[in-house]
Amino acid sequence: DGKRVWPVKPKGICGHRDIGRRGGGHSDPGDGFPMAEFIRRVNTFLAPTPQPEPEDDMAFTEDDRRKLNEVWDQLRGPGGKGWPQLGNLTPVDALAKALGLLAKIASKIGA
Repeated sequence: DGKRVWPVKPKGICGHRDIGRRGGGHSDPGDGFPMAEFIRRVNTFLAPTPQPEPEDDMAFTEDDRRKLNEVWDQLRGPGGKGWPQLGNLTPVDALAKALGLLAKIASKIGA
């Protein structure tokens, strides 16, 4: 079929300079290229060392869960639906609304 077939060589990594004239006269990657380190990194990428699973130091106790639920209730209101005395808003949303209203009042009186 007219295609040039190169001799079969072992698989591996090489630079243009290692191919000789078939590399088009290139001289890269050059004498200073850390080929051994490059190959080490390629091998690590292709076959990484399995890392042990970290210990679960964040396991919740029942007391932790109870405290978390208390904080949730305080932040979100009964059933997570906001606080009735705040217009069914969370404390953060109610504060943001109040600050917005105060800013409007301040701009009207020129403060």
